Amino acid sequence: MFLAIYRNTIKNILRSKVFWSMLFVTIIVIVQSAYAEQYGGDAEKDYILHYNDYVQMIINTCCATLLIYALPLFSISTVVLVLNRDYNDDFFEIEKAANVSLPTYFIGRLSALLSLNALALIVFHTLCVHLYVFTRNGVDGLNTIEYFIDSTIRILRIDICVAMPTVVFYIGLALIVGTLLKNSIASAIVPIGYVIFFCVSYTLFRFRYALAYYFSPIPNMLRDYFHFFDTSEFEGMVKYFNLSIGKVLFCIAFLVGFGVVCSVISYLRIRKRTV
Repeated sequence: MFLAIYRNTIKNILRSKVFWSMLFVTIIVIVQSAYAEQYGGDAEKDYILHYNDYVQMIINTCCATLLIYALPLFSISTVVLVLNRDYNDDFFEIEKAANVSLPTYFIGRLSALLSLNALALIVFHTLCVHLYVFTRNGVDGLNTIEYFIDSTIRILRIDICVAMPTVVFYIGLALIVGTLLKNSIASAIVPIGYVIFFCVSYTLFRFRYALAYYFSPIPNMLRDYFHFFDTSEFEGMVKYFNLSIGKVLFCIAFLVGFGVVCSVISYLRIRKRTV
């Protein structure tokens, strides 16, 4: 039953025009970002992409291009599509009539959301990085094989440790709003309103907002720690920003914990649902 719920949830999302519209918009954002100038003169044909600039670009494309608004909106849209099937298309009643247990039903849907968004995150980030690098004629000092190995490791590390906790945060937020209000539209409006608020406040006040270092969808602590991870600049960053693995784990725990708590509350809310 779990696999059936999982497959049906994925199919329902992929059949939606909203999903493909959001996918198209996100790709446009990625392509535009890849071709935009990120460093002085990097749009010139003779520009040389040095290793440190390439390392910074990987974290920048994740946080500034994807996590500020593009990926949160994509993640929220997938939750809205799932809840819309529940509350507007009688999907919940159909599964209940088939005697599907509630834990299986909920975990199957949640697993589909997490896996689909994780895959989208990796594909989006990889596309963004490779487009930027290939339009700058590669990374100085790295051949093609070395580049692919190095970039794959860095992309996956940042996606798992920095971006995926943010995705879990937004999925949990959209889930709890939708289930508490029993409305898929509300699960879009409230989280999107928060995305707009965070985007504006992050852009204007991120360097003066102390709590943003820990308590935000993109904690500066995570971004700074993985900025130059596994490079000669890393130790200097750790000392300058007073970073530590304990603080990093705290930030990850905050984001994932928020998503888990929201999911548990959503589950308890669904348990009380009769129609």
